Amino acid sequence: MKISDITTQLEEIYSGGPWYGDSISCTLNSISADSAISKPPGLNHSIVDLVYHIITWRHFIIKQLRGEVDFDVRQNDKNDWQDLNYGDENLWKNALSDFDRIHKLLISELGNFKENALTETAPLRKYTYEFLLTGLIQHDMYHLGQISLLKSILKKQADSL
Repeated sequence: MKISDITTQLEEIYSGGPWYGDSISCTLNSISADSAISKPPGLNHSIVDLVYHIITWRHFIIKQLRGEVDFDVRQNDKNDWQDLNYGDENLWKNALSDFDRIHKLLISELGNFKENALTETAPLRKYTYEFLLTGLIQHDMYHLGQISLLKSILKKQADSL
């Protein structure tokens, strides 16, 4: 896979017209702040939790693309899920802004990344940059599915009131 292919897929998922339905930005912009911070009974994460989780992994990948090793994240470690201030009335607005900012930064970093480096091993990992970046695409789609499901559950709950 080429960097241009990875960039195109990331852009499609974020704000384009992906084959499976709505993009991340379209989906997120259709969610109210109240819904974004709600956790249906029995579920561990809210939509805003998931958004900041995606942001965290993008931050990690940007560091990897730069060759920086000062920030690591592993599944379910202390850096993976942020402790959010649900009392902050701007939490959802800031999440949307932070996501947009980190997405643009990632695309910019990919524009500076050398094509032949895709086959190199990423710092702090035992796999290539290409594997890392294609994994990010999969990660985004996985969590977009979760966000869409939560959105649907919350709408059904609100409709039944």
